[in-house]
Amino acid sequence: MLQVAPPAAPGAVDAARLRESWPLVLDAVKKRSRVPYVVLAEHAQIADVSGDVVTIAITLAPIARSFQGGSGPDVLADALGEVVGGSWRIQVSIGDAPAGSGRRADAAPMPPRPTDFAPGDGPSDDDAPTAVEPVDPVDYAREAFGATVISDTGQG
Repeated sequence: MLQVAPPAAPGAVDAARLRESWPLVLDAVKKRSRVPYVVLAEHAQIADVSGDVVTIAITLAPIARSFQGGSGPDVLADALGEVVGGSWRIQVSIGDAPAGSGRRADAAPMPPRPTDFAPGDGPSDDDAPTAVEPVDPVDYAREAFGATVISDTGQG
């Protein structure tokens, strides 16, 4: 059972302390909402803590946008308050966080960014996509998370 921590003083919790507490934070998130838990457990890393702002790096842009546009930041902020105390604001960035930032040890390595190519090995203009196809959120949820549609409200 998680114990409620006393309120954290501003600056009392740094990124290293939060990374140590990350498994407890994930458990608290999981009790609140399953989707933010999966996103944080599989795709997020602690990037920075500055005052009462926790920045998490989410590896994929569509997942980051979905997390940020949904209840994810509120769920994470509540879980942080329960585990480490204090009141938190969540900022989401897209990409990698620094090494040792809370990513699971058994997680697959991150693919290289385009800026990681050696000179002459990078993509050429011929490789550039001509258009980005829109992503159907239902199809994405099925593919990324194995989700199943329970009911169709007919909206959207």
